[in-house]
Amino acid sequence: MNIFYITLGILLLIVALVVGTKFYRKKYSHTTKKGATKVFKRSGTLKGFKTLSNVTLADGVIADQIMVGPFGVMIACDLHQTGKIYGDLESKEWILAVGEDGKEEKTRIDSPLAMARMCEKELRSKLAKAKIYSVPIEIMVVKTQNQACYITGTSGLVYDMKQLKELVNRVKYEKDNKVNVDTVITMLSD
Repeated sequence: MNIFYITLGILLLIVALVVGTKFYRKKYSHTTKKGATKVFKRSGTLKGFKTLSNVTLADGVIADQIMVGPFGVMIACDLHQTGKIYGDLESKEWILAVGEDGKEEKTRIDSPLAMARMCEKELRSKLAKAKIYSVPIEIMVVKTQNQACYITGTSGLVYDMKQLKELVNRVKYEKDNKVNVDTVITMLSD
């Protein structure tokens, strides 16, 4: 009988840990921000791509992830806040609504797409200064939560985690555009 109660206790503890972890991740969204980095690193490493996280390209211009491969450069800025997101692709700010319908508290957040565009501009400037030209650069926003996202004009620029995994494994990233990965990574690391 003691073994039965010990086994039951262990199973209950495991269930409590799983439920607690899911609750913690949902409540404290900054912990899930690391999820996109894991996708880039796992998928990219197998193909010889290199990924950097939290890259400062200029004062106040920070990319959450930059993946560099022979195909070019992929810049991602994360949408990690919990709540409903409203906005427009061209806006510099989006609206974050948190709470129950009708009682939502709305705040403005910086558009991660606007940040990705600033990152692209700064990266192109750095590449030009280093006399590196014709590097294909893609930008995107990665939703690290299961938040409702109502962004007008989302034509392939906002991805959830499942879509990100599929995207990174697409054949187009196997194309060799003659990008010197080590040179670009060294430039970004300085």
